[in-house]
Amino acid sequence: MLRGLSPEQVEFYTSGRASNEAAYLFQLFAREYGSNNFPDCSNMCHEATSVGLPRSIGIGKGTVSLDDFEKTELVIAIGHNPGTNHPRMMGTLHELARRDVPIIVFNPLRERSAGTLCRPAEHHRNGDLQLNRHCLNLFPGQGLAVMPPR
Repeated sequence: MLRGLSPEQVEFYTSGRASNEAAYLFQLFAREYGSNNFPDCSNMCHEATSVGLPRSIGIGKGTVSLDDFEKTELVIAIGHNPGTNHPRMMGTLHELARRDVPIIVFNPLRERSAGTLCRPAEHHRNGDLQLNRHCLNLFPGQGLAVMPPR
């Protein structure tokens, strides 16, 4: 797969969950290939958050803590599988599922693990914006997102 690609055309990403030894060997491989492109989770995941959230909600980090899930009655995840994208949240999601808290996941990517905690809801690719418009009422200036009245 790497044949025909110059070192400037590739990047080597390893999980923050990888052991130091595995990450070290991986970066040795990449350096031998001639690349110094080693983004990590702060570049690949958190940088979008630190740039996008201040522009949209005025703060550079999430506004929900895991403690909030002790009181929640519904979880809606849009555009990803929270079980695979947020491994630290898995225990919390399992506890919610045991308490029969509905977990609704709108994810255009069909994943094997999607049905583990919830019943996946299908929607068309690039349909997230339309889904948000129809499911949520946003109140500018109040920072609230709530389900519309039935």
